[in-house]
Amino acid sequence: MNTTLTEKTKLVDIDRLVEIIFDEKSAPSKRFLMQQKAEGNLPHFKMGRRVFYDPEQVFEHITTRGQKAAEKSESKSEGRVA
Repeated sequence: MNTTLTEKTKLVDIDRLVEIIFDEKSAPSKRFLMQQKAEGNLPHFKMGRRVFYDPEQVFEHITTRGQKAAEKSESKSEGRVA
């Protein structure tokens, strides 16, 4: 089986993750992303002391998390009586 990994399917460190996913001017700080990782809000892989990210998985997590939060908010508001 002769497959090649594209940039999005390679595991990368946090610096490269920011370069791949975010625009330079709108990227969140590394500190914020590391905090999200520590709180379990950002998918990652540990190999020894090193931490790696799958850019495709992180992008999907970020984009679907916002949709899930909106759906959760809508379901709560539907249960309220005016």
